[in-house]
Amino acid sequence: MFNVGKSKLIIAEIDSNGNLINKIENKDIFEQLSDYSFYEAQDFFPNDSGLAFIHYGPFIGLWGPPVQTYSLDFETGELINQTKSSAHEEPEGLFPDGQYAALESNRHYSRNGAIKSDVYLLKLDGTGKQAYRLSYFTDKQGATEEWGNNPNVSPEECRVAYSKGYGKFGIKHSTGKLGGVFIAEFHECSCTTE
Repeated sequence: MFNVGKSKLIIAEIDSNGNLINKIENKDIFEQLSDYSFYEAQDFFPNDSGLAFIHYGPFIGLWGPPVQTYSLDFETGELINQTKSSAHEEPEGLFPDGQYAALESNRHYSRNGAIKSDVYLLKLDGTGKQAYRLSYFTDKQGATEEWGNNPNVSPEECRVAYSKGYGKFGIKHSTGKLGGVFIAEFHECSCTTE
């Protein structure tokens, strides 16, 4: 294991010259979490009321740490582990209502500690139990490996776009190169487009 030091959250506006204004720094919120970790901000909740971010757990073994989805409420300071699992659970984008996250996760793939993922919709209720699977690439068997990741939600909440990795799994292909982009559309959606 190695210590990367304490993380801190910086929130600021950026002016037209690239300067940070109204800057707020806070490292206290991370005191509850491991020193042996990385943090990655992902998306703001509606009205900038909070932040969804990922917390990489301690590195153990070859394949690295579990990755958990956390939410932080800016007003109350409440920090919630939204996934509560030992899987790779990364929220790439929030739905505009803040009720769900588009998640890349290896919930259904645990062979050899790999982080090959599929795409899910995670209910942000603090239990980590309600996750609806959108892709099934990792169920396929054979010489060619496939996985889905990096989902993003459309502004009207009716579509989720995500990439597909294809080929031998590794760093060169881990972000979905070579497989294309897929779009899931929700037919029961009550969205309006202009």
